Amino acid sequence: MRRCVVCGMTGEKTSLVRFVRMADGSVELDPTGRVPGRGAYLCGEDGCLEKAFAGGKLERALRTHMTQDDRRRLNDAYKAFASGQGSPSDGKVERGSSDAVEGIQ
Repeated sequence: MRRCVVCGMTGEKTSLVRFVRMADGSVELDPTGRVPGRGAYLCGEDGCLEKAFAGGKLERALRTHMTQDDRRRLNDAYKAFASGQGSPSDGKVERGSSDAVEGIQ
């Protein structure tokens, strides 16, 4: 059983969405649940992703710092994944990248 870092809802690993902090400090969406690194789970309920970013809960759970660009990229990757358009590599967030993407502000 895993727990959403925002609302506390528990569920099977496959029913929650995993974010992972890689060894190099980058953060990515991990829809497979198999990428090595420190992970944190979100349930996918409306508002949990926004609350995870706004309250810093995802950063605390992953023990890292994310820039606004990191949050925007993860937001877009999450939405693409949730709509069935994403792939595991879509969630990759590279540190120091300056590509601006619409999403969480």
